[in-house]
Amino acid sequence: RSTPLYSSAASDVYKRQKNNKAMGITTKMNIDRDNKRFQIGSTWYAKSVQRTFLNTECKLMLLEQTLNTKFS
Repeated sequence: RSTPLYSSAASDVYKRQKNNKAMGITTKMNIDRDNKRFQIGSTWYAKSVQRTFLNTECKLMLLEQTLNTKFS
């Protein structure tokens, strides 16, 4: 699995390669803590990792992070 370079409960998850080079970002938007809902926002990945496992892995990490923190 890739490791987070930066993670914020409010919005963003960044990922990095073994060489510590940033590969991309995926974000949350329209966060509604009262109703425990959010939308997956924008996504950007470096050309070198487009059409790879990375998007699925980032989305899974985003969901796990949000559910494990109970939207805090």
